[in-house]
Amino acid sequence: MSYINDLSITKALKSDKKAILRFYKSQQYSARFIGLDQAYLIKSENVIIACVIISQLTPTNEQYFLHGLVVAKSHQRQGIARLLLQHVQNSHQPLVCFTQPILAPLYLSENMIQVCEKEMKLKLSPAVYTRYQTYLKTQPCLVALVLGL
Repeated sequence: MSYINDLSITKALKSDKKAILRFYKSQQYSARFIGLDQAYLIKSENVIIACVIISQLTPTNEQYFLHGLVVAKSHQRQGIARLLLQHVQNSHQPLVCFTQPILAPLYLSENMIQVCEKEMKLKLSPAVYTRYQTYLKTQPCLVALVLGL
């Protein structure tokens, strides 16, 4: 467990899944569990205020896919996203995520490296690369970042 002030990161249980999905919906973020997932969350007064999902995508995929790193609007700019990111980096590598350019500095400041378009097929596993191509159809400006490759 990691702490920031009196907040702690906990690994979500299967019974937390519906609450996590409600949290994402309340933050106007479209997220779902996509495979071999692990979620980590932070609660304040027994209410989820931040969450991240780490997926393996397939049983043989060696890269972890970080998605759904969301902090409730009322708790943003307090270092909570950074804390969650550091927590998952400690236990899930190699790690890959896709983000909007405006959020890339957070990931870059935590030792993630941006992958240029011509390196995508070399750096990303086939499952992660396919996911990236799918996301590009609706979010053409995504930035791909890696750690531990």
